[in-house]
Amino acid sequence: MSSATRTWKMVKPHIPLIRFRKGGRPIQEYVSEQSPSKTKSVVLDEFELPAKYARKPLSHQEMEFIERGGPE
Repeated sequence: MSSATRTWKMVKPHIPLIRFRKGGRPIQEYVSEQSPSKTKSVVLDEFELPAKYARKPLSHQEMEFIERGGPE
């Protein structure tokens, strides 16, 4: 008996943990159902963001830290 055959005999059968739906729809059907208007998203420029989402201004210390390339 070869070593490969012995190895396969040692492998125990297992029950997969992932269960798939039987008779599920193919992926292409899902893609074709989506209309372009549903997938459009609104893009905002940085100046259009509400104040709570705006970036905080960098301090002089932070700018120097960035310019020198980080901690040394």
